[in-house]
Amino acid sequence: MPKSMQAAMVVLAFTVAPVYAHHSFSGIDMEKTEALNGTLVRFDFSAPHSRLVMMTSDSQEYQFLTGSPTQLLRMGFDPRTVHKGDKIEVTYHPTRNGSRGGELIKMKMPDGRELVSPLEAGNTSPSQSKPEEEAARP
Repeated sequence: MPKSMQAAMVVLAFTVAPVYAHHSFSGIDMEKTEALNGTLVRFDFSAPHSRLVMMTSDSQEYQFLTGSPTQLLRMGFDPRTVHKGDKIEVTYHPTRNGSRGGELIKMKMPDGRELVSPLEAGNTSPSQSKPEEEAARP
């Protein structure tokens, strides 16, 4: 094998490994799914992952991790999509240590649209349509 090919393989190995190792969801129980209703406190539209903070009716604050701003923008979701005080419903994978929150699976917004987390959806397009539009699809 030519030396230039060997050098290229070494460079590739050292650039790909950190990207692959960047994320660990070992603190999230991906086998469990839970749902909550509450009020949006804040949506931190920031890198490397956006974060949703909501308050339940019993005054418990929950935090949920979701995709990067770039992933969310590609899916048609931006910081103006939801607003502080919106009543939302979230489905999520809870934390293993019992802290309030986890990885967002989806969020149902007040108008009935749903944001499917890019972390869950494999960065594919979410159901951004209203429920009555979905029923009309073939």
